[in-house]
Amino acid sequence: MIETMKKNWFTLAEILIVVILFWMLAGIIIKTYTTISQVSFRLQQEKEIAKEALVLSQVLDNLAQSTTIDYKRYKSSDLVANNGIVESLYLKGDNGDLYQISSINTCLTDQELYEQAEKSEPKTENQKEETPCQLSFTGTTKDWKTSHLLLDGKNFKLSKMQFKIIPFIWKEDLKKNLKKNLASETPQDWKPAFWILGTLYSHYYNPNKWTNNISLPLQFFFSLQGKTESLYSITDENAAQSSET
Repeated sequence: MIETMKKNWFTLAEILIVVILFWMLAGIIIKTYTTISQVSFRLQQEKEIAKEALVLSQVLDNLAQSTTIDYKRYKSSDLVANNGIVESLYLKGDNGDLYQISSINTCLTDQELYEQAEKSEPKTENQKEETPCQLSFTGTTKDWKTSHLLLDGKNFKLSKMQFKIIPFIWKEDLKKNLKKNLASETPQDWKPAFWILGTLYSHYYNPNKWTNNISLPLQFFFSLQGKTESLYSITDENAAQSSET
């Protein structure tokens, strides 16, 4: 009987050890699976916004090949006061077509998006989805007008986009510099260019969670290759004087 009790005791001990080992192994497997799922989810979000950024850069690069800054649609004083930073980019094509790129709907700055994400609460069923911030493109010719979205904001978020025009010196100011022979202040062989400045965020952006704290700053530079008036070289008036001498 004593031998039988020892055998039963060892059997119970073995079962207990097996159960403990099973739960330890199950815990390791669950933790590993959770970590892999989180990493995969984060990579998926990073891939989504990276793809959008790539497509945007390609579209703008193609547009830059045949356009220039449409300075006539800006106020000189505003460009100077803001160091060339604008919220709408106005371009002009070689054939006279006009283009505009700007953010539409309710768009927040990076700081505002950060603060909103920190205190965001789950939406109820009765709450309506707000129209997301989007980047719009509008093209106008003599015969037609088209408009479509460069960034639709459906599977990601974007901050309010800004553009920096280079250079932002106005034609009249340039003439004054030429008359004063301030060659160092006069861009003679430059092509106009612009920066696009903003940030793309994961659709589930949350700065307090590693898996959702995903953002991609946009700082793309484009040199415009379209025909440009004598704004960056010697003006017609100075050219005439040079030819006479």
